[in-house]
Amino acid sequence: MGKQVAEIAVVGGGIMGSAIAWQLAQAGLRPVVFEQYTSGHQMGSSHGASRVIRTAYFEHPTYVPMVQHAFQQWERLQQETGQLLLTHSPCINIGQSDGALVAGVMASAKQHQLAIEQLAAPDLMQRFPQFHIPDDFCGVLEHRAGILHVENCLNVLQAKATQAGATFVENAVLKQILPTDNGFELHFQDGSTCISPQLVVCAGAWLRGLMRQLGSSLPLTVMRQTMHWFLDFPLGNYQPDQFPIFLVDSPQGIYYGMPMIDELGVKVAQHYGAPELLAPPDDRHGMPDDASTTINFLQQWLPGISGKPHLSKVCLYTLTPDRHFLIDHHPDWPNLIVAGGFSGHGFKFAPTIGKMVLEMVQHRSPTWDRDLFCWR
Repeated sequence: MGKQVAEIAVVGGGIMGSAIAWQLAQAGLRPVVFEQYTSGHQMGSSHGASRVIRTAYFEHPTYVPMVQHAFQQWERLQQETGQLLLTHSPCINIGQSDGALVAGVMASAKQHQLAIEQLAAPDLMQRFPQFHIPDDFCGVLEHRAGILHVENCLNVLQAKATQAGATFVENAVLKQILPTDNGFELHFQDGSTCISPQLVVCAGAWLRGLMRQLGSSLPLTVMRQTMHWFLDFPLGNYQPDQFPIFLVDSPQGIYYGMPMIDELGVKVAQHYGAPELLAPPDDRHGMPDDASTTINFLQQWLPGISGKPHLSKVCLYTLTPDRHFLIDHHPDWPNLIVAGGFSGHGFKFAPTIGKMVLEMVQHRSPTWDRDLFCWR
């Protein structure tokens, strides 16, 4: 690569870096994206076949307009490219009425006037007999939801960004970020450098370490999460026309899953619950014990799915203390934008995050409220 000059440099070529590059390039900028691995790698948070997109956002009502925009963008990109990016599917949120999940969904739906259905446990099990629900639990069904096809989403964003003028550099392992009078100097493991007046860092689980180079302490942690796919269904139909996306706020934790949209089967995983680490773990392979809690959950809540998963994949969550995103200018260098800490629920927002960063680069008034995502 040698010595390179970029109009704006982006560190991290996963789903967020690709979406940011797409938005920047569409606006006439020429971003250069540096990815430490090859495109579509399995080491971070932008792989694993599928992600849920849901609108009645229990985490906070602030997210609702953002996910509505993202939903529209994924649909538009699917129509423009002819690539399968989104499979529509309803989402059932199951928990106790005063629990964080159901109460949060209800609050977002009320504030943004979203169409939902409330179901008592007997009604829920009549509608979806695959579930076994305690009498004191209930469900909230939303129809504006779906499943994103991860690898296709990433490929399309990178292709659109490249067509608009972005450059992606793979195997670019960043060793040092040096602030200069005119911007930043990036030094890579192979001895190459890049000089850029503006920098966006969206390096996922590696963000904490990169910011420490600048003397900045971010209270980010990394969680090794394992996703599982099941194909043994002695009881029940788990096709999309019979079985919804689900989130269950159970006494053992929050679990989520989705219907069988491909040959991999039904995907089920726990949301949070694993140890929080200070750096990305070396292990990216599913271990036999990884599935035990998920199997126990299925035995109680979805007894028609049996046996062990035939496939497991490790994904990394990068967590902020409050589990909300970090999208902000660096407090010491306004020409450095940090986007990270997506806390296991960020993938779906990628087109929106890209536009948010573009607005920040151009010093435009924000389309969406960013107060929840400030440097902290």
